[in-house]
Amino acid sequence: IGRTLAEAFAAAGATVVGASRNAEACRETETQLRESGAEALGVATHLGRVEELQTLVDTTVDRFGGIDIVVNNAANALAQQLGKMTPEAFDKSFGVNVRGPLFLVQAALPQLRASAHAAVLNFVSVAAFQFAPALSLYAAGKAALVSLTRSMAAQYADDGIRVNAMAPGPVHTDMVR
Repeated sequence: IGRTLAEAFAAAGATVVGASRNAEACRETETQLRESGAEALGVATHLGRVEELQTLVDTTVDRFGGIDIVVNNAANALAQQLGKMTPEAFDKSFGVNVRGPLFLVQAALPQLRASAHAAVLNFVSVAAFQFAPALSLYAAGKAALVSLTRSMAAQYADDGIRVNAMAPGPVHTDMVR
C-alpha cells in the first residue's frame, strides 16, 4: 500500500518521502521513484520508535523545506488470542498502530500549520469496525486511530489541516499473507 501510494503521489507531481522500518525497501522505493522522474527520498524509520519520528520530520524539512501531507500507513497485525496476550505484544501493536501515527503528526505539526495544502491521512482498517477475535490487538489499535483521527480533524480544522482516515479491507500485502 505504501509503495503504491508513493507512486501515485509521485505521478501527480509530488515530492515524496517514503519511510519504512526496512532500509532496503526505502532505498528501492527512492530509486524507483527517482527513475520515474520524481523527487524522492527514502528514510528508514520505525513508526513504533517515537524517537525516530522527529528525525524523519527533520530530514524531510532539511531536504525539501517543508511538509504538506502526512500519510500514516504503517501497521502491525500481531495475532494473539484474547486471554493469551502479552504486555510486550500490546505495546508493540499499539506503538505502531496508535502511538506512532499520533506522534508523527505531532512532530510534523509546525510544518503542517505552515502549509497552504496541509493534510493527514491515517490508514485504519475495516477491522476497526468488525469482529476480529484473532486480531483483536490490531482491530483495537485501528479503532483507537479512528478516534484519534476524528479528534485531530476537529482540533486542526482551524489550522487549515484536513485530517481523514481510510479503512481498506484485506489487501494482498506481506502483512496479510
